[in-house]
Amino acid sequence: GGGGKPAAEAPKAGSLVADYDESVKKVVSCSEATEKTTGAKCNAAGELEKIAKSAGFLAPEGCAIPFGVMKQAAKASWAAYTKLCDEFDAKATDGVQAESLASQVREMIKKEWQVDPSVAKAIQGKVSKGCKVMVRSSANCEDLQKMSGAGLYDSIANVDSGSEASLGEAVSLVWQSLWTKRAAQSRKAAGMKHTSAVMGVLVQKMVTPRLAFIAFSNNPISRDAGEVYIEMCVGMGETLASANQPGTPYRFSYRKSDGVVTTLALSSFSKSLVASGDSFDLAEEAIDYSSVELHNDASYRDALVAKVAKAVTAIADARKEPQDVEGAVDEAGDVHIVQSRPMVLSE
Repeated sequence: GGGGKPAAEAPKAGSLVADYDESVKKVVSCSEATEKTTGAKCNAAGELEKIAKSAGFLAPEGCAIPFGVMKQAAKASWAAYTKLCDEFDAKATDGVQAESLASQVREMIKKEWQVDPSVAKAIQGKVSKGCKVMVRSSANCEDLQKMSGAGLYDSIANVDSGSEASLGEAVSLVWQSLWTKRAAQSRKAAGMKHTSAVMGVLVQKMVTPRLAFIAFSNNPISRDAGEVYIEMCVGMGETLASANQPGTPYRFSYRKSDGVVTTLALSSFSKSLVASGDSFDLAEEAIDYSSVELHNDASYRDALVAKVAKAVTAIADARKEPQDVEGAVDEAGDVHIVQSRPMVLSE
């Protein structure tokens, strides 16, 4: 039932009911991942693997955990889960209650939706032995993400793929992140049923980045389709994604017609984020800019920005629409693209 909503609103909410396919119940390679079975992020990772071969960048090895694996784990407790979902909609009238109710659902998922040991074993069979991996969310409600910006769900860094327990815990944390307060409130606001939201998981070998970047194949600031816009930072890309670090990133534009690179800003972050030991939490490290080539060597800077921009342009050409791309540059200077999604232009 629509809970007494005016009929005029139905199509809006209806367009957000992301249909999905839960028939695939085992870990698959990214090239086998489809949006219907594993979500847009996993599907994009598979496309990136194909594009990378001819476009001069690297795509991390990895695999995808389909929606079906989550639904299988949730089967026995689905009735209790549905009840908690309804309770959230009835009682989460303010931020405090929303957080308290959402955390109850996360607790339930943690306890009841067990990650089968076969999942960890399958991941281990698809990535280099003992490497560290990123475990990323790939939900079916990507439209919701467009409406509310990225950062609704969690990605877990620095997971030891040699440990079945760590892999299982990281997958569970990503499933639980369907119920961050923001994700739950976004669904409620959009009229999307919580029970139709499912979570796929993208597992990628972690790149140890010297530099991380986000890039747009069309400059979103000047609205110039002839320019690529790039932001970079030292260390892990979480610095760019979170608003917690005071300071600004490197900012560049690259003109597609003649390859001219313009440095719009040099970075002023005083700390970078780095992987540390076996912790899922990243550690802060002071940046010594005198040793950062990007900061001090203009010709190195121009060459690197051009290399990133060409990779981003190749992805946009292959996917036939402007792209919002995340990646890293490793110690050897190779460009790795970890994720790409269609650009969302704010009106």
